[in-house]
Amino acid sequence: MSVVVGGRMTETGLSLGTPHYMSPEQATTEKDLIPRSDMEQEMQTYVLMTKLAPDVGKRVKDRAKLGRAWLQEVKQKCPDVKFLVHYALLGRYDFLDIYEAPDEETAAKVSLISLSHGAFQVESLVAIPYKRFVELIEEI
Repeated sequence: MSVVVGGRMTETGLSLGTPHYMSPEQATTEKDLIPRSDMEQEMQTYVLMTKLAPDVGKRVKDRAKLGRAWLQEVKQKCPDVKFLVHYALLGRYDFLDIYEAPDEETAAKVSLISLSHGAFQVESLVAIPYKRFVELIEEI
């Protein structure tokens, strides 16, 4: 299949786009793409930093149980969220999660679920791959 767009020719087997935002099948020019290929391309990376409420933070022994309940609710209410890493911190925040979500509303739900499970403060940030960030700089 060939299509002329703006004087340029595209065709099957030609890779277009930014590899950081492509599914592995697209980035490696696999011919048989699976349905999730489009979904993976749309996932945005988020960083969630959480500070527990003082009364929750003092219940250290209950932390694993509370964390499992939080994760279960996130999985139930935000099934498209894919957690990449989870860290406990010794500083201004108690936890740092890096995850992928299809949109900012889903990311907001993750933050709100955190607040409903004993977080005193949450900060959610959009993460841009460094290579893409450099490309954005070059565009301005």
